[in-house]
Amino acid sequence: MPISSVYRYTIRLSVLGLIACALFISGCVGGLSPQAELDAAQSMMELSDAFASIREEQAIMQEEIDSLMQLVARQDSLIRRVADFTG
Repeated sequence: MPISSVYRYTIRLSVLGLIACALFISGCVGGLSPQAELDAAQSMMELSDAFASIREEQAIMQEEIDSLMQLVARQDSLIRRVADFTG
């Protein structure tokens, strides 16, 4: 499995875990005071911000992985040329 696939799988599991926590929190909120409902809404907003942050970090890491893969490919080509030249 390529690194990017493993990383995507890990991110998806993290996101699913956060969603499960959010659903659990929202299910426990029923019948609580208005302040508790406001606190739960604030928690949901914080979860939304966390999701956005995770997506942003994943995009940055994916760019870094792609860049490193290109660098390795260039180095591999250079090593092959040097090896062919030295025979």
